[in-house]
Amino acid sequence: MTVRFLGEIPPGTAEEVAERARATAARFAPFRLTFAGIGTFPPNGSPRVVYATLVEGGEAVARLAAELDDALAGTGLPREARPFLPHVTLARPRSASEARGWAEIRDRRDPSVLGRVDVREMLLKSSELRQEGARHTVIGRFPLAATGPDPGSSRRGGRAGHIPPSGPSRQDYPPGPG
Repeated sequence: MTVRFLGEIPPGTAEEVAERARATAARFAPFRLTFAGIGTFPPNGSPRVVYATLVEGGEAVARLAAELDDALAGTGLPREARPFLPHVTLARPRSASEARGWAEIRDRRDPSVLGRVDVREMLLKSSELRQEGARHTVIGRFPLAATGPDPGSSRRGGRAGHIPPSGPSRQDYPPGPG
């Protein structure tokens, strides 16, 4: 799950970005994410993106995204203006028949749990776009090291986030988790 898409990092700031990400992660306790059912962007009609719906852990990951956005504000990176919409992309249908198949699955509204993951670290990744698809390389691993409640629990949540650059437009996203 992407908590903050950074785009191009200004020259000379990569180490500062990594250090601020490390410091942010260290202030958070590990948490669990649970995914159940699928959704699509757009939510009706032919899907362009298929995602696993987050049903547990949304508040914790939204706080992490907001705290990271705050921490990165002084590095020359612009703040993320779009709301954070936690999800895990499962597929990007490449044909009309594939899109129809995913739409049928979506329309069943099956609430079955798809999986759980205990989040214990935040990764900093580099992406290289290639003809055969993006190549993602981990360039930093930052443990969620705090004990007790997350420090951002009384702070705002849901401001920072990632909308894939090749993904859907803003109007394709459903309202954030409630």
